[in-house]
Amino acid sequence: MKKIFLILLSGLFLFISEALGATTSDNTDTALLGSQNQLKYTEDGGLYTGIVNKDFDGGKITLPYVDGVIQGTIIIEYNTGNKTEAVVNNGELDGPFKSYYPDGSLSGETFYKDGKCVSPERLYYEDGRLESEMDCIDGDFNGHMRVYSKTGRLESDTEVKSKIPHGLSRQYNEEGLLLSEVRYVDGLRQGRGRVYYPSGAILSEFTFVDNEENGPVTEYYENGQILKQYSLYKDEIQGPVKEYYPSGRLYATSTFKDGHSQNAHFYYDETSPYTIYSIVGISSFLLAFMLTYLILRRR
Repeated sequence: MKKIFLILLSGLFLFISEALGATTSDNTDTALLGSQNQLKYTEDGGLYTGIVNKDFDGGKITLPYVDGVIQGTIIIEYNTGNKTEAVVNNGELDGPFKSYYPDGSLSGETFYKDGKCVSPERLYYEDGRLESEMDCIDGDFNGHMRVYSKTGRLESDTEVKSKIPHGLSRQYNEEGLLLSEVRYVDGLRQGRGRVYYPSGAILSEFTFVDNEENGPVTEYYENGQILKQYSLYKDEIQGPVKEYYPSGRLYATSTFKDGHSQNAHFYYDETSPYTIYSIVGISSFLLAFMLTYLILRRR
């Protein structure tokens, strides 16, 4: 991901812990946040005060210690020129958390108090315009995450729970009109979703199960009449397919298995409920006729 600031807080601390090596017997992000159990000692057994620098694959990290506890500004410098700074007090985030582009301009920021967020998380384009923001509610990133284009247009609005998509997510087109919506449960797309025409009419309805398109799909004409009905299983068409004229009269039927048609379509006249012709029927008739003709000719 192009912005280091998108690293989750727990992931950042785990990364710091791994970059420095174990400072206690329990080398995890939880242990690092537990200031009582994450003391750093000097060689003679005293509590360490000073700066620890550590190179890692991709950059350098600087950790300040006071009386054995991380205290002050953590700095992560990447070989790409990007940089992240986080203020820590007694082993917990407590102050500004900021990231920067190689030219020094701000790429992201949020603020913490006693290890909990107290402001939205905001990311910025290199020209300083807002790229996205995520709400902070009750000390965690809950609420909505909004993503903007470089022109300031809202591209998407997604409900989140602890930074994970959870709830309704809406995407918008170039004119700012609703393009699609889908529902998330714990980061996975679940249930019914929709795609819309620019007019606001429903273009299609579909179903997600554990992030895969499984279940019934309905496509619509802009006038609201059904265009096509079918079902998907693991993103492939399975079972019967029905297609309709804009008037609502049946146009064709077919059957699919593993995304492939198992028989020919049967076509219907828009003004009549009776079959005009059947590809299967005509093909069978022609084949039988030709075989009969060849057999009789050889006699």
